[in-house]
Amino acid sequence: MNELIEIYNNNKENIKSFLKNTVENFNSLIKFEKDNFEELFDLFKSLELVYVVDTSNKIQISPNYYRNRTDNSQKKHKKRLPFGKI
Repeated sequence: MNELIEIYNNNKENIKSFLKNTVENFNSLIKFEKDNFEELFDLFKSLELVYVVDTSNKIQISPNYYRNRTDNSQKKHKKRLPFGKI
C-alpha cells in the first residue's frame, strides 16, 4: 500500500492534469447526466462518484451519481472544487 501511495504522490500533478484534460475534452458533462453518467462510469472503471456544481456559487446542483445508485441528499450543499473552474 505504501508503494501505491508513493507512486501517486510522485505523479500527483500528472494525474490531476490527465483528469482535468479528460473532463475538459468532454466539452459538457451535462449531456451525460441524462443517463446517470453511465458512459463516464464505463470509461473510468475506478470512478465512484459524479456530481454537478454551479461554478459561480459552488453549490451542488445535481444528485450524487454512483455507479449503481443516485443520492439526492447532498444536493444544494456547498462544494470545494478540486480542479478550480473546469
